[in-house]
Amino acid sequence: MGRFREALRALARPTPEAHAPVRGRRSYDGAASGARTDGWQTLGASANAETSQSLDALRNRARDLVRNNAWARKAIEALVSNLVGTGLRPIPTTGDKELDRRLIDLWDAWGRSCYPLSRLGIYGVQSLIARSFFESGEVLVRRRLRRIEDLGRDLPPLQLQVLEGDQMPCWNSTVYDMQLGGNRVVQGVELDPLDRRVGYWILPVHPGDAWSVTGGIAAFAPQRVDAVNVLHLLQEARPGQVRGVPWLAPVIIALWDLGGMSDAERARAKIAHCLTAFVESVDSDEGTPPRPDGITGAEDEFGNLVVDMQGDPVEQLHPGLIGYLPPGKKITVNSPTLPSGFDAYQRVGLHEIAAGIGLAYEVLTGDLSQVNFSSIRLGLNEQNRMIRALREQVFVPLAMQPIWEWFCEAGQFAGLLPLDAVAFPCRWSSPRVESVDRKTDAEADLREMRNQTRSRRDVIASYGQDPDAVDAEIALDQENRRRLGIVSDGDPGEVSLSGAAQSAPTTTSEATTAPSVTSR
Repeated sequence: MGRFREALRALARPTPEAHAPVRGRRSYDGAASGARTDGWQTLGASANAETSQSLDALRNRARDLVRNNAWARKAIEALVSNLVGTGLRPIPTTGDKELDRRLIDLWDAWGRSCYPLSRLGIYGVQSLIARSFFESGEVLVRRRLRRIEDLGRDLPPLQLQVLEGDQMPCWNSTVYDMQLGGNRVVQGVELDPLDRRVGYWILPVHPGDAWSVTGGIAAFAPQRVDAVNVLHLLQEARPGQVRGVPWLAPVIIALWDLGGMSDAERARAKIAHCLTAFVESVDSDEGTPPRPDGITGAEDEFGNLVVDMQGDPVEQLHPGLIGYLPPGKKITVNSPTLPSGFDAYQRVGLHEIAAGIGLAYEVLTGDLSQVNFSSIRLGLNEQNRMIRALREQVFVPLAMQPIWEWFCEAGQFAGLLPLDAVAFPCRWSSPRVESVDRKTDAEADLREMRNQTRSRRDVIASYGQDPDAVDAEIALDQENRRRLGIVSDGDPGEVSLSGAAQSAPTTTSEATTAPSVTSR
């Protein structure tokens, strides 16, 4: 027992090494408190708690910037054009070519009347959805079933209603955050016990128009809409997030400051260009400055000298003027100085804004003065990867695929599509990204096809075209050229890449047996 106590005392006894500083070990600098982090306040709130307090202000400020700030508007337009472009087109993959063609023809016909508010068409609606998504952070699309006679018996009885996120209030209150039996409503989104979206509580009109419509306060009462009839497009940045945040949120202050700086510099430049002249007396009698004699006085329509309330002449300067000063007079003219250094400040600010939005600086600004061919391609490749991920992970599964499924269900209901089909699978073809070097890219596509690492159909689809439609056009073009006797350099079956004529394939009917030659 004594030895055990002695061992405990030895362990508790401090050693020289215990007082030595521990090297190579330190806490996180980002969590340290001190002068460098003074004023940095952080909250441990959830994503929903943060959006409930900030979403309305972020949304309103982002929209104001898009309306009045050139860089914000350019950013939204660039994001929409890169994500959607001329439209994402479905390519049915049912395995039945006749059914695939019927689906495409029906989609194109229905797309011209899918939006009741205007004649945007389905691809214009895609741009509207994408623009609202980037500008407001989220967008709602509601399925509106129609009577068959409303659109015609040849079209699926379906139209789309695009709603801004404002119509699904996110305020923390007993009205919009509540319990409904086993379900709970979080910022207007109703979730079941398994956290599945089962309903949306939507205002009948936009809150900005509520007081201008009949109903008054009743317009602020949300109505429940089943989730099967609503698609909610947003990007979930944090687990459990139910509402989207405007794309400009990280750079709202930077855009506001840059816009204010630009206005101040323009005002400064105007003031700097104001030419001012001062007439002063060189000598005076008894300390009293004489009255101005007038050098180039302004005259009225009657030729009289224009004077001010003190009787002094109102002077004017004219281009090419040579003025003769009276004795004892001197004119001092200010030297305007133009602002300097603003270009560098603006360039740095726009680099920050482009990074926060996810666009290449050159795409946002159109400034190509500091890039070469390789650097611009690298920047565009990074931007295209971001856009492609956003398209494949967010826009297609949350927006386009639900619309396609609604369209197919409505087509089956109207008897325009077979009822025995459970689903009509498709893949989405995005618009072709304009190539910086078309020749190099085309050669790369050719090598990938020859190496059998990529199919020809995939190459055509990457250009935003339907492979079956392209094949049909090529076959029709070949038939017309052969009928008219036209030889095309673009047909590999007739002319080689070097321009030499290809030998026609020998058919069995054309094959002849060479006569045997008998020597005598």
